[in-house]
Amino acid sequence: MQKISIAMATYNGSRFLQEQLESLAKQTVLPAELVITDDGSTDDTESIILAFAKSVSFPVRFIKNNHNMGYRENFIQAAGLCAGDVIAFCDQDDIWLPDKLEKCTEEFDDPSVVLVYHAARIVDEKLHTIGQLAIAPPRKYNPANTLSPTFYGYGFTLVIRRELTGANARWKGSVDFHTGNDPEAHDQWFFFLASSLGSIVYLEDELVLYRRHQTTTTQHTGPRGWIHGLKIFLSSDLRLIDYKRRCAEHRAKVLIDVEDLMGHRYHDNAELAYQGYRKLASACALRLEMYASYNPFFKLMTFIQLVMGGAYRPRSEWGADKRTLIRDFVRGVCWKIRLVNSE
Repeated sequence: MQKISIAMATYNGSRFLQEQLESLAKQTVLPAELVITDDGSTDDTESIILAFAKSVSFPVRFIKNNHNMGYRENFIQAAGLCAGDVIAFCDQDDIWLPDKLEKCTEEFDDPSVVLVYHAARIVDEKLHTIGQLAIAPPRKYNPANTLSPTFYGYGFTLVIRRELTGANARWKGSVDFHTGNDPEAHDQWFFFLASSLGSIVYLEDELVLYRRHQTTTTQHTGPRGWIHGLKIFLSSDLRLIDYKRRCAEHRAKVLIDVEDLMGHRYHDNAELAYQGYRKLASACALRLEMYASYNPFFKLMTFIQLVMGGAYRPRSEWGADKRTLIRDFVRGVCWKIRLVNSE
């Protein structure tokens, strides 16, 4: 049986924290430890945790940060302090169903599996069902380098092998491909490492009540309709292409050092992922050059180079997909050619 650590990051979470902690104590397979890093709470979070620690049979390690780190670094820190074979990430305001740890950790009997995640039930403050969170990959079992590089599951659904934390020294230089100004959130970061180095398992079971309320750190927006989809399709936000380029460049640098950071057994998969991220970064750089140029011949030749180089393969094959091909041709080639020719 795998030794399980739970990594929880807290900040002024007293309103719902007790319910979450109680759900951890009701697991059919108990953790070997609960590691909680608190980001400077000013409410009753600390006293709730210390009282809980006295009531359970497993160790509870409580670390209060000297300064506010933000949830990204706080979760990375919590994972790095864990000693178990596998680490389950835990938000402060959800509720775990009793068999979450049991169902997730049994998948790690397969030595190739480095990350397991699952579906969840979305609920409101009073635990009334709102919907389902199911960010499902194409298969239950997904070998290394078979998922899109921008695909990831929500942090509270992730259980990882502790070996993945060996790369945490490289985390601060990472780039969140949504914002560009922050390091990757822990779910993006560990999903990147896992999908590059080993197999990922997805469970369709709803193993967490995912609570949505006004003070939630991250917001689940849900579907936005066809008008929003059309706006996204027609848009060409060059910042997002640049974020993806920078993210891919950093990930490639991390993968060069994987053998030193995490051991030889990941070498072959890391090499394949390294080559993939190098190609992705180059494709993003070319797309930026195409959009920036006002030379119609250069733009067209660059677009052809991108097509011939496989930049618009399906996302699962590390491409930008056909929708992006059409958008790049319309916005990146034809649109500005028309503007140039009209001058």
